[in-house]
Amino acid sequence: MRHATANPGGGRDHERSLTDHGKDEAHHVGRWLASAGRAPDRVLSSTALRCRETWFALSAGLGREVPVEFESRLYNATPEVLFDSLTDLTATVGDTGEMTEESVLLIAHNPGISYLALDLAGEDPAPTPLRSGFAPATTACFEITSSWAMLSPSSAHLTCYNAVIDL
Repeated sequence: MRHATANPGGGRDHERSLTDHGKDEAHHVGRWLASAGRAPDRVLSSTALRCRETWFALSAGLGREVPVEFESRLYNATPEVLFDSLTDLTATVGDTGEMTEESVLLIAHNPGISYLALDLAGEDPAPTPLRSGFAPATTACFEITSSWAMLSPSSAHLTCYNAVIDL
């Protein structure tokens, strides 16, 4: 997911906050994820204020607590760094003692996040909406058929694309 709409520049980029509209966008995405049965088990987010605020508003719309990790390496990261943040994930131990793979929400910045989505889509015939870019609060969902460590375009399939437009 790309962070929601932020205030224009005019100070330290890392400290730019969301607009009120951006907070509404993020809240809407949270409601959409919950209603679509796509609530994440874990969140990785850039440390930029606009990404943190996106998560807090999204979380309120989601209506449940989810562990979140704010990582400085995700701030304005390249697609390669974003990819590495996913392949570095380790499976967790579930209630039954078995290793489980989690659903992860990655909140970051353009152009890295949109290029990562295109890279993951690879030769998938469905990436057409991805080619239009990622407006603020755009979310792409992928089904992954491998472990995080083995993530590749051949193990990722685009299952949904949601661009928040005109709330």
